[in-house]
Amino acid sequence: MHDLGFRIETARKAKNLTKSALAAQLGVSVTAVWNWEKNGVLPRREMFEKISDALGISTSDMFSSYSTDSRENDGREKIPDIIEDARRRIADVSGYAIENVKLIVQFS
Repeated sequence: MHDLGFRIETARKAKNLTKSALAAQLGVSVTAVWNWEKNGVLPRREMFEKISDALGISTSDMFSSYSTDSRENDGREKIPDIIEDARRRIADVSGYAIENVKLIVQFS
């Protein structure tokens, strides 16, 4: 199974975009694009649609087989949904606005 970073990198290269060009188009740093492609961090939820538009792929295609492990997606929650739910719950408990709650997920 190919992961999200691989899908972003493959779609970027298919559009003949450099990391710098994609970063500029999205208004993010080159480091952010590098981190997404190397699965250092997931893009913010609001960035998924911008990435899919820039790369000409649907958000569902970006996640079509992306799950919590290497097995095929069998209906389990998708990672971005889990992260968004965690952000919402942390915001509720802490009293912070959800846009001020930042989570970092690292896979190793």
